[in-house]
Amino acid sequence: METSNFYLKILKWGIYLSLFIPLIIFSQYLSPFHFGKMIIFRILVELMTVFYIPLMIADKRYRPKWNWILISISVFAGLYVFTGIIGVNPFNSFWGSLERMGGMFSFMHFWVYFIILVSIIKTEIDWSKVLKISTFVGFLSILFAYGQLWIKGSFFVGWQHGERVIGTIGNPALFAGYLIFVIYLALFLLFKNQSSKWQKWFFAFVIVAGAPILTITAVRGAVVAFWGSLFLLGLFILFKSDNKKIKKYLLIALMIFVALIAIIGFSKNQNWVKNNSVLNRITDISFATDTIQTRLWSWESAWQGIKEKPIFGWGPENFMYLHMKYFNPKHFTGLGSETIWDRAHNMPLEIFSTMGIFGLVSYLAIFFFVFKFLYKSYKNNRINKISFGVFTAMIIAYLVQDLFIFDTAANYLIFFIVLGYVNYLNSQSVNPESEIKNEQKTIRKSPSIVLTAFLLFLSLFLIFSINIRAAKANYACTRGILAGSKSAQQAYNYYKKALDYNSAIGAYEIRHKFATFAIQLINAQRTNDKGIDVNLLHYAINEIEKNIEKYSMDTTPYLYVGRMYILLINKEETAGELAEKFIQKAIDINSKNPRNWYELGQAQVSQQKYQESFESFKKALDLNSDVPLSYWFVGISAYYLQNYTEAADYLNQAISKGYSEYKNSLTDIMRMVSIYEKVKNYQKVKELYELAVLEKPDNAQLYASLAAAYAITGDYARAKQAALKSAEIDPNFEADAQKFINSLPK
Repeated sequence: METSNFYLKILKWGIYLSLFIPLIIFSQYLSPFHFGKMIIFRILVELMTVFYIPLMIADKRYRPKWNWILISISVFAGLYVFTGIIGVNPFNSFWGSLERMGGMFSFMHFWVYFIILVSIIKTEIDWSKVLKISTFVGFLSILFAYGQLWIKGSFFVGWQHGERVIGTIGNPALFAGYLIFVIYLALFLLFKNQSSKWQKWFFAFVIVAGAPILTITAVRGAVVAFWGSLFLLGLFILFKSDNKKIKKYLLIALMIFVALIAIIGFSKNQNWVKNNSVLNRITDISFATDTIQTRLWSWESAWQGIKEKPIFGWGPENFMYLHMKYFNPKHFTGLGSETIWDRAHNMPLEIFSTMGIFGLVSYLAIFFFVFKFLYKSYKNNRINKISFGVFTAMIIAYLVQDLFIFDTAANYLIFFIVLGYVNYLNSQSVNPESEIKNEQKTIRKSPSIVLTAFLLFLSLFLIFSINIRAAKANYACTRGILAGSKSAQQAYNYYKKALDYNSAIGAYEIRHKFATFAIQLINAQRTNDKGIDVNLLHYAINEIEKNIEKYSMDTTPYLYVGRMYILLINKEETAGELAEKFIQKAIDINSKNPRNWYELGQAQVSQQKYQESFESFKKALDLNSDVPLSYWFVGISAYYLQNYTEAADYLNQAISKGYSEYKNSLTDIMRMVSIYEKVKNYQKVKELYELAVLEKPDNAQLYASLAAAYAITGDYARAKQAALKSAEIDPNFEADAQKFINSLPK
């Protein structure tokens, strides 16, 4: 029995340690707020499993007691695996992405964690520790957010995000969802009889400190969910409380709350609201708002995907494939716009589209049984009316905010902790402590040391072959990114080291980072008139083709290969054909993304296929006529075709819609000069030469050309000044400048 107690202590301490995972940040890694949390969590769960399985086999007290919450979670986990296996990309469903650290492998760790949690934490004392530690960890994350807001600096990673704090979770929306649980747990513990006076003061402080931070995230869904659920909780207590004093003060508080909401709502067009970034964002709930529009487009794609695969969906982690297939061109607003959505930003739609109707029903069943168990606990006097109201409001708030976002490691962790406590409240025994004492009288076996040793070996194998390898590859990649601005050779060595780890987790992202490095290096070599490193490009192409093999429905790797073949067009005879071939495959997957047509147009321009490039860029423009860059590309293609009037018309539209990048490129400026000279728009020619001399203020020829432009538009005084400036820069222009000045009207 001493061995069993030793195993039990290890498992409890493992659970207590896991509660600190929301604070983990791997600042020197890709996906610093998610990668480290999931790596450490998986290692902890794998080590806890080493001790749990032998303990569970030897002592039935620590076997899971199946009830509807555990059954519903297990059914959901089973469907998660099943739909992933039969989905459109089982590999991606299993491993997920480095950015989110989701997938079957990760989710099964949460399922195992939940089983260990509800099997080991079985007393009120232990559950109080779990909930208090979770709240304390949340409080530390809140303090970290204040540090991001006020102190900044290298310690408070993520402060560069701006006024919308991200805490230790890494994203305002995810942080807000996490805080909903933290604040409600603090509220529950505040009214819990077992909490001491100083603890109650602490929990009150968590609420007072946390509510403003949640609001500062300015995540509309979470803010409305939190304050709305809090208002409902207030109404519940108002009608259920027997204390007249509490009812009086609560009624006043609710009236003040409603008045404040009304004042802010009716004043949303006033300067004091508009000039406050948080209030302005929260009150801007029009359907015309960019974030709301993009979500609606994403939900539309999700619905199209659901109609195609309604039973078992596309497979977990595969939302991006249906989003590409049913892409809305309005997502593309220019280079750098977010066009690859790997989540629906709506959990029910996310699950419906990736796991089908069975997945959605199993997901909703979890909440059905949570509410049912809470009500049952309330009726059986396991919790009082305030606790019932707090937990009900908490789950409602979580569900509402999940209509606009998704979950990652920290949010899943605290969600499962809450589910575990609700599960505990409805355990079969009214007094788990006495049940355990009675069961201790029976003879028990000690956990098998041989089985423990075997499981430890297996666990260490998983830890080093999967988790540690992924961490090493990730770290080497970030070293390569940092070295890229200093030493190309050093950066290459780091990238190669990262790729050589051949980690299933993160290999996709690392290969793309390496390809980006290779493309940037080759472009720099071309600019400096150096011979390009053909071998580097072929090595990068070979690596990206590995991504194509595993992610054949993803447009991104095809575009990377296409871009690299474009760089080889002047070096290899078949490069142009190969560039078009790979880019066309991306278009076959997603023909509605203007960016894909841009890439095809660039490949055709590089081969001097100007008519084809015009048609490709025109296709991009037709997909979304609101993008200024599309007009620019069509205009430049018309210029190559010597259709100068048409070119000028498209360029004018690009500029009128806000395109201005040409101002920082002398090459683009001079091409525009050629176009506007052909159509005799000398006012534009003058303006362009004015931009040109700003870019190259020591170029005498540009000042001479500017002088001619001033003269032809009748601005003789400036023409004279520009001519004199050209002679000042280069004495060889002096004679021509004087001759030009003498020719000007007096």
